[in-house]
Amino acid sequence: MVELRTARANGIPHSTLRFGRSPRKWSPIDRTLAIALTVYEDGLCPKCGHPRHRAWNDDMRDLYKAHRVTCVACLAVHEETSHRAPTGAEVVFVSDEAPDGFEPDPRMAQAL
Repeated sequence: MVELRTARANGIPHSTLRFGRSPRKWSPIDRTLAIALTVYEDGLCPKCGHPRHRAWNDDMRDLYKAHRVTCVACLAVHEETSHRAPTGAEVVFVSDEAPDGFEPDPRMAQAL
């Protein structure tokens, strides 16, 4: 995944990044990988980044857990540049706490 995103960010085929091949020649595999990355990313929730087939499924209710952490680096920047109460250093992210192997009932999915 990291290699595919890096190749895309640099406008080169994956085979150039991986094997040093010509950046002007896109193999069928390069094209397939580029499309696969787009399809994968299109299947993610635009806000939290979790797969929509899980995150937008009522069967997953109570199986996600929110975590609140403070980015110490952002806090240091804020404290250096502002005399107000710290803001912007707090990060909230979500983890999928479903048991291993749990697959939500697709009939419970909201419109994807």
